[in-house]
Amino acid sequence: MQCMKRHYTLHPKSFFLRICSGYIPICDWFIRLTEDLIRWQIILLLPYVPRALGQVAPTLPMFAKAKAAAYNILEMINRKQDQQQISSFRKGKVLSQVNGHIEFCNVSFRYPSRPEAQVFDKLCLSIPAGKSVAIVGSSGSGKSTVISLIERFYDPTSGTHHS
Repeated sequence: MQCMKRHYTLHPKSFFLRICSGYIPICDWFIRLTEDLIRWQIILLLPYVPRALGQVAPTLPMFAKAKAAAYNILEMINRKQDQQQISSFRKGKVLSQVNGHIEFCNVSFRYPSRPEAQVFDKLCLSIPAGKSVAIVGSSGSGKSTVISLIERFYDPTSGTHHS
């Protein structure tokens, strides 16, 4: 009767034994057996715990750094802008017309730090407004340089650039 109050269930394979032998003795025997199995499983797994901790331990500083970085990013996102900062941003150059069309006509370019290396020679590129464009190529083919010219980080050495 005590086992029925605990609401323990037997393994499906022992269904026949439960019916033939009586529920209570089998249930108590099964409970003692599972408790012994759990003890042995714990004993057998103990040697593996230090190994698992040894594998996890080197990653813990990375998790701490990631948590700190996430905190800084979320703090920056949630920060309210000061009106004085906003007014200082508005002192930049205001363009009279922006239509979104980007065009390079015979653009040549050399980096100021490496004037002997020609990056572009008579590059022609036209990107219509509202279109998505993929600039693809092998490493060192000038993809990032095209973006830098579009963003006006650099000025072309010759040719025209309209945006």
